[in-house]
Amino acid sequence: MAFLKDGKKNKCCGCSACASICPSGCISMREDEEGFLYPQLNKDKCISCGLCEKVCPEGYKEFYKPEGIEAYIGINKDRAVVEKSTSGGAFSALCDQLTGRGYVVYGAELDEKLKVRHIPAHKPAECEKFRKSKYVQSDMSSCFADIAKLLKEDKRIAFSGLPCQCAALKEYLKLKNCSCDDLLFISVLCRGVPPQKLFDIYISETEKKYGKKISTYEFRNKRSDHGKGDIRSARMIFEDGSEKILFKEEDPYLKGYYKRLFLRPSCGECSFARKERVADITLSDHWGLEEECAGLDVSLGASLIMAVSNKGKELVEDVKEELMLIAVDKDKALSAQTITSKPVYMHENRDRFFSMLKKKSFYEAVEKNARPPLRRMIRILMQEAKKRFPAGGKAKGGRK
Repeated sequence: MAFLKDGKKNKCCGCSACASICPSGCISMREDEEGFLYPQLNKDKCISCGLCEKVCPEGYKEFYKPEGIEAYIGINKDRAVVEKSTSGGAFSALCDQLTGRGYVVYGAELDEKLKVRHIPAHKPAECEKFRKSKYVQSDMSSCFADIAKLLKEDKRIAFSGLPCQCAALKEYLKLKNCSCDDLLFISVLCRGVPPQKLFDIYISETEKKYGKKISTYEFRNKRSDHGKGDIRSARMIFEDGSEKILFKEEDPYLKGYYKRLFLRPSCGECSFARKERVADITLSDHWGLEEECAGLDVSLGASLIMAVSNKGKELVEDVKEELMLIAVDKDKALSAQTITSKPVYMHENRDRFFSMLKKKSFYEAVEKNARPPLRRMIRILMQEAKKRFPAGGKAKGGRK
């Protein structure tokens, strides 16, 4: 594993597969100064088996080719499900179908302690906790070992997670000699993850600001004080029953996340930001494909569904009764999602933000660093000036 050898954080996605596979228990996941989890090796217990290197998804190569993708825009026919979902409620339809077949579905929940962790669900109602985006890296904990155990008991499993997590699980199961015939993978298009510790700091400061405890937090809120949803917003519910809708322009966590201010170092060099897919089905928003949505009401969101394996395509076929679907050209679907061609950019002030956070509050550190650096602002102004004043010409729209 690259990180355990050279300590380069831009090569570790924090999946925890190395800690899970280690037979001597000499690897543990520890927070660094930024709050991200990295493997730490106890050399005295290490038996040099090499499994931690083999399980690391950094060098993953067994991708599905994009030529086999079947792409759709989908919206759940149950409007209540759409209102409670991040996009169009496609994932809920898939979960209903899978649990109905007896699958155990693993997904990420934001629990009552506001911690993001991967857990199993056996019934459709239990899968509701997987709805909504969670802009925090999830705790995989005992997930790898639990899934391997269930597969050996002939249970059918569906795993929903980030592409790196899906790849890590595949490598782990291969080393554990577990067949993946009864395992289906669903990935989301990931645009980077912040650490749980940072979200905890934000929650603590926010509770102090309002003088009351937060009981529920929902990313990608579809309700607002103005009667119209804003996907770049969130909803907080306090223990006293009151609530507040937060917008990215004013809320530090949303502002920092959408500005890519505090993402994991490896996200800026993600090897899964490519057209080749690691999962049977990939889900995302429909952004960039609005023209393809004729005939669909996308006011509450719509899902982009990309199925690439036979298992994935069969599952989409089986949920057509629950979804309103429009077939989309796969090349258009891939080109509409920039994350399928290059990793997310990292904010230029990222390191400065984490350095300042050691002395300042989270609110203040975001406010001081979320704005573009002066040199970038000057560059933007110069680009705008060139558009308005072409060389040798006059301002566009001006008198001749």
